[in-house]
Amino acid sequence: MYQCGPTLPTKSFSFDDGKAIAIPCTMTEGCSGGPWMISSNGAFGYVNGHNDFRPTSDPGHMYSPYYDSGWFTVFNTAQNA
Repeated sequence: MYQCGPTLPTKSFSFDDGKAIAIPCTMTEGCSGGPWMISSNGAFGYVNGHNDFRPTSDPGHMYSPYYDSGWFTVFNTAQNA
């Protein structure tokens, strides 16, 4: 397994329908969809992002959509369908 970090986002930008965050990461093709795991009370298992895109203009960072309350609502709706 590979990991990038630090775990806190170091960049962010907003666009029409959301926000993207970035962490320092030099992973390349093949890592898309990999989860960004966080811990809570010392236990891992919470996903707060995923490897989505890495612009050629910023090869030192991996970007993910920001998982805000809207994402959580979609997740809960899917889980209860």
